[in-house]
Formats: sequence, C-alpha cells, structure tokens
Amino acid sequence: MSDTAEKKEIETRPDSHDEDDHITLLGKTSPGVQRMEILAAHVTKTDKAFIMVALFLVAFTYSLDSALRYVYQVCLPELSSALTSRL
Repeated sequence: MSDTAEKKEIETRPDSHDEDDHITLLGKTSPGVQRMEILAAHVTKTDKAFIMVALFLVAFTYSLDSALRYVYQVCLPELSSALTSRL
C-alpha cells in the first residue's frame, strides 16, 4: 500500500477528527441526547412494560430481603432468648 493511499484511508476514517471538528457536550446535539433519542425511537411500549415489571420485581425482592433479614437477625434471637429464660 502506498503512503498516499494509507494517508487517505486514515483521513477518511469516521473516528478521525479535524481540528475544526468539535463535539458539543451540552444541548440538543450532545452525544448523550442523541443516544437517548435513538434509544427512545426503538423502545416499544411492550419493552417499557417489561422494564417496569423487572424493576418492580427487583425492588420487591430487595424490600422482602431486608424485611426477612431483620426478622431473622434481630427478632428471632431476642424471642428465643426470652423463651429460654422463661423455661
């Protein structure tokens, strides 16, 4: 491959930036906003429903875990020690 062909290939790569190119990080043209707009265009209502159900299940199991952990670590030892002292 010749030097001019190699330089042309490097210059035409999409990830190479000229000095005049700049990325706007704030506003409607920022990369994050563009990414979310593309994602919102592809996510259907069914996908959103599955995501919400999954988040609910995760939150429910976490709260159930914390409630049961409290009962088994705090309440049961106190109850068992109270029962053994009465017998």
